[in-house]
Parts: sequence; C-alpha cells; structure tokens
Amino acid sequence: MDRYEKVQTEESDDVVDKDVFTFITKSGSSIQPAVALLEQKLMQDGKVVVLGTGHATTKAVSIAEILKRAMTQQPFDLAQQTDIFHSRVKETWAPKPDEPEPLDKIEVLRKVPAIRITFDGRAISPEEHQQQQQHRQQQQPKAQKQPQQQQQRKKQQQKKGGGKRGADTQQGQQQQQQQQQKEGAESGGGAHGKGGSKGGKRKGQRRGQQQQQQQQQHQQRKQQGQQGTQASRSSQPKAPRTADP
Repeated sequence: MDRYEKVQTEESDDVVDKDVFTFITKSGSSIQPAVALLEQKLMQDGKVVVLGTGHATTKAVSIAEILKRAMTQQPFDLAQQTDIFHSRVKETWAPKPDEPEPLDKIEVLRKVPAIRITFDGRAISPEEHQQQQQHRQQQQPKAQKQPQQQQQRKKQQQKKGGGKRGADTQQGQQQQQQQQQKEGAESGGGAHGKGGSKGGKRKGQRRGQQQQQQQQQHQQRKQQGQQGTQASRSSQPKAPRTADP
C-alpha cells in the first residue's frame, strides 16, 4: 500500500437518520461550536443526534456530556438514548501520480466501531425547571454521602484490622520476650557450666601440682636415706688383713 493513497471514504447511509439533525463528529471537530449548534437545534426541533465513528467516538461522548450539562440550565426536559454498533466504511485507494507503472484502483470495506447518542425532549415551564433543579440538589448530597460512608467504613475496617494487628504484635512481642528469657536462662546455665568446668580444671591442676610435690618430697627422702646408709658404712672400722704363711 506504499504505492497508493486514499482518495475517498464513504460511510453507510443506514447510520444517519435524514429526518433528524445529525452532527457527525470528526477527529478534528471543535467541541464548543458543536455544543452551541446542537443546543440551538435541540431547543428548536426537540431532537438531535451525535454520531461518532472510529477514532471520533471519544470526542462524540465528550460533546454529548457537555451538551447535557448545558441543557440542565435551560427549561428543557431531556432524555438520552445511546447506541453502540459497527459501521461499514468503504475506502477507495488510487495509485500515486508519480508511479511509473499503471496500477488499478482498490476498494476496501472495513467495519469500524461507532456510537450514536440521541437527545430528545420538550420545553417545560419555569416552575417544573425549578422543581428539577431542587430534586438534583437533593440528590447531590446523597451521591456525595455514599463515597464518604464508604470511606468511613474502610477506616473502621482498617481500625479493626489495626487493633487485631496490634494484639497480634503484642502477643508476638510477649512470645519474643519469653523466648529471650528462656535463651537467657539457658545461656546463664551454660555460663555456670563453663564456670564449673573452669573450677574443675583448676582443681585438677592443683591436684596435679600436689602430686608432683609429693613425688619430689618422696624422691628427696629416698636420696637422704641413701646418703645416710653410705655414711654409716664409711664410719664402720675395717678388719686388718693377715699375711699368708
């Protein structure tokens, strides 16, 4: 399709009602002039249609919403009907003029999303218009109260959930404290055991030192006894030797 350009776009005639003023919204349509024209036609004829297809559907909805707000200030009883459907569009594509080769035209049939918003109503007396405005003013606080009530309920639920969470956290803290106390007691017992083991080691060292001292004393006594026996032997007189005949 790079060698073609769009020449014509035709929408199906079934979409547009010829007996009613229909504003066909385009993607480049300006909103304020469209609303002013529709408001004027609605007050004159009592019925208008806002039509949008393809990318223009969102702009058609915007025009319809602004028109509704504008008509609330007028003494007019307004009714709305919205139809969503698919519209058939016929596109004609022709070859570009700078193409060297002769090409045929191409016709393409497409289905695009469309929206049709119909406004119908009648002029009312100023008294009825005042009653409608009072009724709307009474409904507005109710509509405002509903989100406020929902917010209050959410806050209450959050508070309840926060209380439960607080109780859970308190229980968790108590359990942690109990565990810490148990661990402290076990660590204290282990410290006593370590102290006892250290005391046992010290006692064993003392006993070993005492045994070494006893052995040294015993060896000293033996040495003293041996020295005494040798001294006694050396002090005894020797017998004279006799010559053989």
